[in-house]
Amino acid sequence: MGTGPSNPQFQATNYVLDYSINLLRPDRTGQVMERMGPNINSFPQQAKNQVLLDFNECITSGDPALIAEFRKLTSWTWGFLLAFLLGFVLFIVFIIAVPEGYIYGFVVLVAAFVIGFGGLCVMGGKQRAAARAWREDILTKIQGKM
Repeated sequence: MGTGPSNPQFQATNYVLDYSINLLRPDRTGQVMERMGPNINSFPQQAKNQVLLDFNECITSGDPALIAEFRKLTSWTWGFLLAFLLGFVLFIVFIIAVPEGYIYGFVVLVAAFVIGFGGLCVMGGKQRAAARAWREDILTKIQGKM
């Protein structure tokens, strides 16, 4: 069974380029970040620039309809959150301002809770689906470049 040293059958320079970007939300992509890997100085600068250009091209060429849908859903999410919080404020206002207002305040609180919480759940699911579709679109384009 081999007791001597092993002889590699080939040699190759291993280039490790580490790039990262936020692909969780279409509205917060930011810039492609590059971190140094082993033998980074052996990699030609022109090749590194081309990799960055390819990544940026893939990210900026994402489906604009998915980004617009995500932004629209974000607006709806903020609206439902406002309705949810407004219910608590109106509950307190009814208790303070109206005699026996706790009855009306309780009805408003329950209605705002149902509308706000239900809307937040629905919009959250739709936002995740839109973000996932956008992310898959971008990753498909990146894989196509490789």
